Amino acid sequence: MTIKQRLLIGFLAVSLIPIFMIGFIPFSSARKALEQAQISSLESIADLKVNKIEAFFHERAGDIKTAQDDFNIKTNLPVLTRFADHRTHPDYISAKQMLDGQLQTFQKVNGYLDVLLVSPEGRIVYVTNEQHRAADVGNMLPDPDNKTFEEGQKGIYFSDIFINKVDGNRFGMFVTAPVHDFDGSLIGMIALEVAMDSIYRFIQETTGLGQTGETLVGLRVGHEALFLNPLRHDQNAALKRRVTIGSQTAIPIQKAVEGQNGSGRSIDYRGEEIIAVWRAIPSMNWGMVAKIDIKEAFASVDDLRRLTLGIALMTLLLVVFVARATARSIARPIRVLQQGVETLGNGDLSFKVGTDAKDEVGQLSRAFDQMVGDLKVLNLKLEKRADELARSNEDLEQFTSIASHDLQEPLRKMRSFSSILKEDYSGSLDGEGLGFLDRIQHSSDRMKRLIDDLLSLSRVTTKAKSFQSTDLKKVAEEVIDDIDDLISRSNGHVEIGDLPTIEADRTQMYHLIQNLIGNGLKYRQKNQAPEISVENVPGKNGNVEIRVKDNGIGFDEKYLDRIFKPFQRLHGRKDYEGSGIGLAICEKIVRRHEGEMTAQSSPGQGATFIVKLPRHPSRKKPQKIMHSLEG
Repeated sequence: MTIKQRLLIGFLAVSLIPIFMIGFIPFSSARKALEQAQISSLESIADLKVNKIEAFFHERAGDIKTAQDDFNIKTNLPVLTRFADHRTHPDYISAKQMLDGQLQTFQKVNGYLDVLLVSPEGRIVYVTNEQHRAADVGNMLPDPDNKTFEEGQKGIYFSDIFINKVDGNRFGMFVTAPVHDFDGSLIGMIALEVAMDSIYRFIQETTGLGQTGETLVGLRVGHEALFLNPLRHDQNAALKRRVTIGSQTAIPIQKAVEGQNGSGRSIDYRGEEIIAVWRAIPSMNWGMVAKIDIKEAFASVDDLRRLTLGIALMTLLLVVFVARATARSIARPIRVLQQGVETLGNGDLSFKVGTDAKDEVGQLSRAFDQMVGDLKVLNLKLEKRADELARSNEDLEQFTSIASHDLQEPLRKMRSFSSILKEDYSGSLDGEGLGFLDRIQHSSDRMKRLIDDLLSLSRVTTKAKSFQSTDLKKVAEEVIDDIDDLISRSNGHVEIGDLPTIEADRTQMYHLIQNLIGNGLKYRQKNQAPEISVENVPGKNGNVEIRVKDNGIGFDEKYLDRIFKPFQRLHGRKDYEGSGIGLAICEKIVRRHEGEMTAQSSPGQGATFIVKLPRHPSRKKPQKIMHSLEG
């Protein structure tokens, strides 16, 4: 990032942070305050309407309770029932006339659509509304769920809302109660048909609810909430619109019909975000919601936000202009200094950047010229050190060649001559002499193995190959094929998991897996077949974690640092063969691949060797400089 850019960002930060503190934090507070005020208003509206609805139906319950004890009804209902099929009979006509004068006035004064009397069998025997006579008298109550008669015999019952087709598809409901004679015996039932027009008008009143707000009521039916009244945004919703309990729309009415009271932001039946208050109406098993769209509720705050954004944008433009002018005056001399540095970076150490400026930039340029002088001296020293390092590497490569050929030649002669002595002069030597020959042969073999292992350790870097896409599962399978005879002789079993593909030196991955599996086969417990697994465990940060687990003799983890060092052994050579360099080779291969290697174990419980490797190492070419055999 250039100085000009940093100065520009600094100016913007200094100017915008106060704007944010002054403008947006109060905006957030105002939004919260407005939301709380809106919720309080909706709570007042909802509570008022809930109380009024409960008062309305409480009055209906009082009306029917009065009618239950009416002398005229107790006297004439049995007569109407007796002559229900002979409505021209003088006794029926007389009983009806006695009831008409009283109940028709009761109907009109209290605003009912009809007052009905029902026989104990459930047939309508009397109505006050003459328009209903032909359709209702002699039939059952026309409620949709057919529960009104059954429930009405038990006590005062409010039916579900239904559409009265006789009254031009008006919405209504029944309030029913049993009627007993003077001896307490059931003689029928009285039903008041309530028109929902007035209660709907009250529920749908939108005073204080703006352009989008409304109140609505619902009823739980099975696993759904049924809307009971026409909605502001859906006039045909009553008894038709439903929402499944648990869905992500119309959430407030779901909570209300489940008997919950609350408030807050939510989603309505249109999928719009709203502020809502929901209330249960226990007396009717209804739920009520008062709500308003958030867009409308926060309109004034949004206007404030737009104004604040406008002021912030104007301020931003002014700050950018001032910052660019200031940055240009500061950055111009620094750019001159940068051009000089680039010239030096191209190798021209004779170039001088120094300026006559008395400010910090001038001081920096003169200090840089001093640094260039020091750099010339250091460069000469580095060139000398590089030559010395190159000669050291050549010497090391010569040593490797000697170890590979010249050092092994005397060993081969020792092995050959000792074999000849043993074959040709075994009769002339006693047991002690033959033993000495065996020890010479064994020592020469061991020395050859040490040299070979030492060469393997050095070749991790000297004979390394470039990294390429390597399928570790295929590599492991090749290892199993190559050492199949060794596995069979040990009665062992090796399980290969789903290993990944990574960028690696394929040959070294082969030696790594071979050494770890061979380690598990070698250090097995007596009288127990070796069980070895090679599996991949998801690593962190996109790395690969390979685990090689065996059921062998294990080791004490306090020796963990020793097992990865050359020639460090935890067991005697008589117990387990080997030079003690195999794990050192593994650890060096892993380090060359920019990974880590460790182990988990305890004596007698087997061991797990953990290899963590990056999928894509940054160093994909073999190292050309080798400082020592151990890297």
